[in-house]
Amino acid sequence: MLLLVTLALGACAGLGSVPEAAARAMQRAPVGRFPRILLVEGRVASLAVPVAASALPPAVAHVEEALLPGGELTFLAREWHERGTGWRVEKRLAGRGGDELRSLLLADDGAVLERSHEVQLKTAPAKVLETALAEAPGQAQRVEVLQGDPGEEWFRVTIRTPEGDRRHVECWPDGRLLRSGRVVAAEITVTR
Repeated sequence: MLLLVTLALGACAGLGSVPEAAARAMQRAPVGRFPRILLVEGRVASLAVPVAASALPPAVAHVEEALLPGGELTFLAREWHERGTGWRVEKRLAGRGGDELRSLLLADDGAVLERSHEVQLKTAPAKVLETALAEAPGQAQRVEVLQGDPGEEWFRVTIRTPEGDRRHVECWPDGRLLRSGRVVAAEITVTR
């Protein structure tokens, strides 16, 4: 099974080892859809395991459709995250400047744990792009605004380096670095 792993540098409390329920879910994941793991200083900060749309609880499906109506579903997963266990829904929606990626992390009752939306490069704060490109020189490909708790907002910049690496750099709106990581592909085996 191939999966994408983002290795990040920065301090935060993580999940530690992979939850047993996540390991079981990985054994049942739809073929051809890959889990995502965020490692922060060697700890699992989030693990998203793809699921079929039929797995969504009704409350989650209702909130997802209300907040992200229509669009193309690009990723759907059960996620174990620092903010709580929930459902990750990512869609590509038609926006003012073209298609944009939007993401939600919803609790089982439909409460929003985290959300993000893509913004055009030209509208991203200059300090955010400056910090991101200083941290990972290359070509900025995408900028997302992430929101967690009320009033908590930060940016993720996806950069392609001259060597071909893909990097995620997260910054506060004032340009202070939150964390930086390299996206890597990995093959894993999940045993019973």
